[in-house]
Amino acid sequence: MSKPWISIIIATYNADEYLKQCLDSIVSQSIFEKIELLIIDDGSTDGSSKIISEYQNKYTNIVYQYQENQGAGPARNNALELVHGSFVAYMDADDYYPDNTCLEDLYNVAVRENALMCGGNIKTIDNGVEKYRYKAGDMDDNHTQNGFINSYEYGSAYGHTRYLYSLELLKKNDIKYSKCKRYDDVIFVIDAIVSAKKIYELDRDVYVVRVNHKSSDYSVYLWKDKLYGYRDAIAHLQQLDMQYLYQHTITGIIEDRLFSVIVNKRLYEDEEARRAIYEIENLISKPEWREYLNRPNNILEYIDSGLRLREELKSVAVINKCIIYGAGNYAKQCLKIISEYVDDNILGIAVTEKKGNPDYIDKVKVREIKEYIQNLDAYVIIAVSEKFRDGIVNELNKYGFRKYKCFDMDFEDLISRYSV
Repeated sequence: MSKPWISIIIATYNADEYLKQCLDSIVSQSIFEKIELLIIDDGSTDGSSKIISEYQNKYTNIVYQYQENQGAGPARNNALELVHGSFVAYMDADDYYPDNTCLEDLYNVAVRENALMCGGNIKTIDNGVEKYRYKAGDMDDNHTQNGFINSYEYGSAYGHTRYLYSLELLKKNDIKYSKCKRYDDVIFVIDAIVSAKKIYELDRDVYVVRVNHKSSDYSVYLWKDKLYGYRDAIAHLQQLDMQYLYQHTITGIIEDRLFSVIVNKRLYEDEEARRAIYEIENLISKPEWREYLNRPNNILEYIDSGLRLREELKSVAVINKCIIYGAGNYAKQCLKIISEYVDDNILGIAVTEKKGNPDYIDKVKVREIKEYIQNLDAYVIIAVSEKFRDGIVNELNKYGFRKYKCFDMDFEDLISRYSV
């Protein structure tokens, strides 16, 4: 074939259940005769190779290469050495293109606008339900659609598969994927955005990502690998002084992922993981970068204090009859922790006034505090936000309760909202 317009790179690993739909969406593209498809099989042990061979026998513009399992990043980097197209697109083997002209439209815009990097909209599909993950204009202050965005005014380092990249851009700037097996694409996108200097935002659906179709219960090894990816991405953004992109990326990493992963996967018990977290702490604690983070930057200290709180709640509940004061998220988290160790010591949940509060929380009765007057020897666990605590202490003193303590459940509330 003559020089391809686009080279599509797929790194696949045990995705035979979805591979046919992925490949069908490629071969049905209106410009497929101008496409070079490079499939790197990263050590699959399922039926992927048989499926790929079937397509390779039908189409001469499909290149297949098998390698021992190294991860998607190295597989994509290896494939780039085989590319002949003017532009490069990356695809995951369990995803697909939404229609048969999306690549033609992306290519025509990239050529017409002389764009080194041109991206469109991404949708997700979850059990047949589609919704937008990213739409043109979502991540810049001007909400740019069908136009260029300056790289330093753009806020998303995700969605590497939504773009066409100029091969010259990738080669000239030696842009590579990380060797991490998780979170391997973010540094690649960061480098591409910076090197391109501007990206074209096309308001057109170009990619569909399948979600919640496979387990995300990674091993501790893979979660640690992801921590290294977080650390490297943060360091890279700081080194490049990408403040706008940093602001949006750090929010996703720290607030939406890191705390819950560390606690739920008990990574705080792993020495290597703690070292990676400590390195992340040092990066985000730099004076010039701290302003972009709403959550505590002393991650390990914050987590360790939360774990001490759990132990204190446990010790209180094991030896005392307890009343939990509060009916909001803090109280729910408190009840959840105590219930892990003991149920029969929970006398109930107290509120100052019943009006507007539920009758039960997780099958535990909610009553006004005055209804517990016969339980003055109980230990009252105050689980509310700080602004309500003084009023509650006054109520307890008024009725004669003497054993009580305020527990700051902010950490547990954070974990519950972002639990994996």
